Amino acid sequence: MFRGGGGSGAESPAPGHSALDIRHVIVRHTDHFVSIRVIVETLTRPRGSETFFLDGFVKPNLRARPWESTAWTWEVEFDKTKPRVGDRIFIMDSTHQESISCDGWRTPGLQARANYDRDRITMLIPRRCLTEANALPKWVQVSTFASHVPKRRTYYFDQFNAPIPSSGSYYLQGSYFTPRLYAG
Repeated sequence: MFRGGGGSGAESPAPGHSALDIRHVIVRHTDHFVSIRVIVETLTRPRGSETFFLDGFVKPNLRARPWESTAWTWEVEFDKTKPRVGDRIFIMDSTHQESISCDGWRTPGLQARANYDRDRITMLIPRRCLTEANALPKWVQVSTFASHVPKRRTYYFDQFNAPIPSSGSYYLQGSYFTPRLYAG
């Protein structure tokens, strides 16, 4: 299990949208799933065309990596139609983002929930979603990003443990990862 606090501090790439600044992350790697719990500054229900995302990467040991890639990308979006249960949940290869390992429509156990009273989002990823050629991951490293998309559709990303938040997009090469977490 990994417990990390502190987030990116008081800095924000968009001070008017700092509600989703990450403050604390807890990651567990069990025999059945990888659990990612993210506590943010303030979690509010999306209104109108607003959405918010929780994204990141999972780097597993070599045998569980996707073909031609070093990591899996994970993503969940929350909008006003499904404010508590994440919609559009995907696990895919991080290089081409074409090979979808799992999605929220067809994969039992792949889920995300928002708790607005506790300012947290929890993502559950079945271990079978993080494998290539039926080799379940022995260890994983996880990175986490939160993003608020206001009505004007301008993206701002806050990455857990990054010294300076960024706007625009997120990349595997610039990600900050947890230490290796072994199953069990």
